Amino acid sequence: MRKPKKKKQNGGFGGNDNGSVTRGRDVRENHKDYNQVVLDVRRSMKRFPKGMPTAERAVLQEQLIDIILEVLKRNPQLHYYQGYHDVAVTLLLVVGERMSIAMLDTLSNFHLRDFMDPTMDRTKHILNYLMPILEQVDAELHDFMIRSEVGTIFALSWLITWYGHVLSDFKHTLRLYDFFLASHPLMPIYLAATVRLILLVTLSARTVWNFQ
Repeated sequence: MRKPKKKKQNGGFGGNDNGSVTRGRDVRENHKDYNQVVLDVRRSMKRFPKGMPTAERAVLQEQLIDIILEVLKRNPQLHYYQGYHDVAVTLLLVVGERMSIAMLDTLSNFHLRDFMDPTMDRTKHILNYLMPILEQVDAELHDFMIRSEVGTIFALSWLITWYGHVLSDFKHTLRLYDFFLASHPLMPIYLAATVRLILLVTLSARTVWNFQ
């Protein structure tokens, strides 16, 4: 995903300023998740580029709220989860408001679908793939994690935000999003296993170095 050249945004979802404002206000006033979405978006300042003017960020945050609520309105079977806005803001910053709605709509019905149930049962089920994957490639690490009872909850934000919530460098976030868009929906959990293995190798190398 690469940032396009800046261009003037069309007014909201309807293609004109008056229609989009009315429609956006209607969605906001009548959606059950409005308050939670606003809280999450207001807390998402670190997801915007450093040095971005406050006024510009405020406009994008308003667009982000509208994008999320519009997709949820189109898909009443889907349930908002905290972290969904991390995916939405990445799309918004790269492709703009109109295309973000289309992309987020598609992702919500495919790659992110399991996270948007009324309960976290299917999300937990996906997290539980982590240990068997680790067992296949490093039984010792797997056994240690089982004994330590660390569980898999540490990977939750990685999974449901496509690592957008934990990465500080935006270009790394974009690289991963490109990868996930072109991959099977379970790829983020395979990456989580890879991250654990890399951390183990890194820590082991540091331990050896300290004893030299």
